[in-house]
Amino acid sequence: MKKLLLLIMTLSMMCLVACGPGNTSENSNGTSTGDSPITSDTASPDGSDSSDDSSDVGGSDPVEKQSYTITFKQEGVEDIVKTVEEGAALTDIPVPNEVVGYNVVWSVTDFSSITGNMTVHVVTTAKKYQITYTLGTRENDDMAQLANKEQQVEYDAAYVLETPTCEGYIFTGWLLENTTTIFEDGVWNIDSSVTLVAQWTVDPSSNRDHTGRY
Repeated sequence: MKKLLLLIMTLSMMCLVACGPGNTSENSNGTSTGDSPITSDTASPDGSDSSDDSSDVGGSDPVEKQSYTITFKQEGVEDIVKTVEEGAALTDIPVPNEVVGYNVVWSVTDFSSITGNMTVHVVTTAKKYQITYTLGTRENDDMAQLANKEQQVEYDAAYVLETPTCEGYIFTGWLLENTTTIFEDGVWNIDSSVTLVAQWTVDPSSNRDHTGRY
């Protein structure tokens, strides 16, 4: 009877040791089993939770550069607006529309480093042209006189033509070279230089011999 009780007590002790709360075992796939829970959350040495979003790693995002607008204005034309980042250069500079008789440029020409909003206007300057005078039939006449054989004129500006003289002849006016167009004093509105040819008629009151080449 004593041996039976001793056997029962021995088996009971073995069962307590095998099934105690601190015991763990490994299942067939290598995963530990037991009473202690396993979680994925871990704490850093300073107590913070390392499971936080890691998107902040690497520092703060770079500051975006300021953008500026450049507005190009020309009378009678729709405004042209360009956008450029701070410190960058504007490379696609628009070309202003041509204006007859005028040189046309922008009021600003340096767009290499933009540091603020800008408004750029058109600047126009009148073109200059030249009148070239020829004496026509009196070109080789030693008695023909002309103060200036060339004259500079400006678009939209008033001009006065030269008046040649020649003994024995009366100057009757200027014709546009190779045409029958009479050219007179006025305001220049031709977008080109011209050559004018003097026209003459014999002066009946002159004693000059008009026979021969004259």
